[in-house]
Amino acid sequence: MTGPSPRVLKFGGSSLASTEGRRNALAIIERSYRRGPVAVVVSALGGVTDHLAAAVEMGGRGLDEALRAVHLRALTESLGAAPSDAVAQPLGELFEELKEVLRREPEDLRRRESRDRVLSIGERASVTVMAALLDTAGITVTTSDEAPIRTDSTFGNARPLAMPTREFLLPLAAQSFSSGSVLLLPGFLGVDRRGRRTTLGRGGSDYSGALVAAALGAERLEIWSDVDGLLAADPRWVPRAATLPAVSYREAEQLARFGAKVLDRRTPRPLKNLAIPIHLRNTFRPAAPGTRVLDGPDRIQGLALATCRAYFQSDGPDDGALVLFRPNGEAVRVRTLEVQAARSGPRTAVPVSLLAALSSPFGGPELNEILARVGVTPLAEKGGGVHLMLLPENDLPRAMVALHQGAGAYFRRRKAS
Repeated sequence: MTGPSPRVLKFGGSSLASTEGRRNALAIIERSYRRGPVAVVVSALGGVTDHLAAAVEMGGRGLDEALRAVHLRALTESLGAAPSDAVAQPLGELFEELKEVLRREPEDLRRRESRDRVLSIGERASVTVMAALLDTAGITVTTSDEAPIRTDSTFGNARPLAMPTREFLLPLAAQSFSSGSVLLLPGFLGVDRRGRRTTLGRGGSDYSGALVAAALGAERLEIWSDVDGLLAADPRWVPRAATLPAVSYREAEQLARFGAKVLDRRTPRPLKNLAIPIHLRNTFRPAAPGTRVLDGPDRIQGLALATCRAYFQSDGPDDGALVLFRPNGEAVRVRTLEVQAARSGPRTAVPVSLLAALSSPFGGPELNEILARVGVTPLAEKGGGVHLMLLPENDLPRAMVALHQGAGAYFRRRKAS
């Protein structure tokens, strides 16, 4: 593909769930379109995927009509008038397809292949909605009902195939950009070698944006959601937590791995070797600077915290601890934490909070000193590039606030000296 490198803009479901979000997304796309070639990757409208997943498990009689109405209402509210038959018909065909699939026997419907076909309806309908909005704004669109990512046949959590994806996308993008069109693609979805629809698993929508950016050799990937970027702490416990202005690929992966929900931890992988930056932005505050994920050394100056629920089990005082936790639905084992509490932990798994601290220049002693002041003792911890601590669940809010305030006071003293 010749010409300037495109920008890839990925919009999450929260950005597209409301009229305000859709209009903001349209304005963001228009601004990028005026600068040069643009590829847009969209999630399903917020809440739609959950309804489709529930239909697979419990049946979805009438869901096709309900979701058709949701998307027609979204178009009417965003356009200020009822959509034309040329727009409404493709939506009708999609939801007729959904109706046919949902008529299957429950056992057949719960097969992963059938589930992926049902879930695909959300992103495909979202493409239809956004294509209509762009067309009304005078922006031509190139799209394809065929999912852009080529994958293996692991339904529900398919593995992307880089070269076949590139071979499909490059001619499509060249045609789109040479004609002055926006390339509009569904996120989250793939297709296997036999043409069957697949999905990339939980969090796969952002990941698909990265795969598209890598295949096209993009200038950058912008991920637009309803938050300002990666935060230094969970806003549930630290409402005024600062947005991190920049992080490295490694730092972004680690924060996502241990609970930061704004980014799927797989997203940086396809982009690292190509040094394609990621820019995390807020659709509802487009002037906010967001967070840049960049090539090169670690960039966090201070303390960044991520947390998720975990299950803790000790094999004995000399054998360390086994930790099971599920960031973005994926089970991960950590076996090398040092057990602190009386050198012995529970022999059966118990729920705890796993707190990950990325810091410069803080280390374990400084973190533990801050926690001791508020009466918190980790059950177990592990040092290294990411300092991991297991805490009783009830201690997490106190620990988050103490660490955030303690780090702030430390850096204020350091700056003053």
